[in-house]
Amino acid sequence: MKRILVVGCSGAGKSTLARQLSQLVGIPAIQLDAHYWQECRWKHQGKAQKQVNNLKA
Repeated sequence: MKRILVVGCSGAGKSTLARQLSQLVGIPAIQLDAHYWQECRWKHQGKAQKQVNNLKA
């Protein structure tokens, strides 16, 4: 298994599930928000969209 995409509502436990799956399956957990939004500003980084799409692919 190469990738698992966890999707859900805010506060649903996506990050917790991703960390647990990461450890269980032995693949890295990547938080897309870290790539899509500027740190602590919640300002969209337009150029990051391509990088996020590559991470999801």
